[in-house]
Amino acid sequence: MTGEVSVGMLFRACEALWRDVRYPVMERSHSLEQQMQQALQAARDSTELLQIWLCDLLRVEQEPITLAGVRNALFHVFDHFKDSVCEASRHDWHALIVNEPWKARRRIHELLAEYPSTPVLTSYYWRTDPWRQAWFPFGETFWQFRLAPDGTDVVATFSTFADVIRAAPDGQGVPTNRWLDEMRLAVILESGETILYPELVARETPGCSSHP
Repeated sequence: MTGEVSVGMLFRACEALWRDVRYPVMERSHSLEQQMQQALQAARDSTELLQIWLCDLLRVEQEPITLAGVRNALFHVFDHFKDSVCEASRHDWHALIVNEPWKARRRIHELLAEYPSTPVLTSYYWRTDPWRQAWFPFGETFWQFRLAPDGTDVVATFSTFADVIRAAPDGQGVPTNRWLDEMRLAVILESGETILYPELVARETPGCSSHP
């Protein structure tokens, strides 16, 4: 599945992927979120168990989103922004989440655009693409972790940040925002605004703009 990757590196990759899919999992089921969290910790010292965890996670991805899950995830995501907004706005958001959760779900990206927060910014909560990539630090560099389903198994590959940037389509080391979004180095919101993932791109890649 992963070649010569150490179990420690694989666990860090799974941790990063879990960070980014936790809220989408919560939208499906609070109990599933708890089960997957506990299973990941139990698997941390075993490549075989981490492989099983990854396969289970891709099955969870196929579960339906529920109204209760949407509301629960909204409250957890809003926690990242509540200290940035005024008391009246907090009250309005809480009322919207309780009474019109689907409308709140469509609007929550407005808070992300105004108050980018890295742990929330990298979440698949803001995206519609499959749960197949995550970035994580290990050793002295950042690594891209990519998954590909393979029957009942998954195949994982690892690339350094530098290798990924060198593979950018223009070959000049200044990739487009669309490509950055596809590589999960940025997110393009429904409004069209692009937000770079600051711990990676804003620090290490020159020449990137903030517009698609």
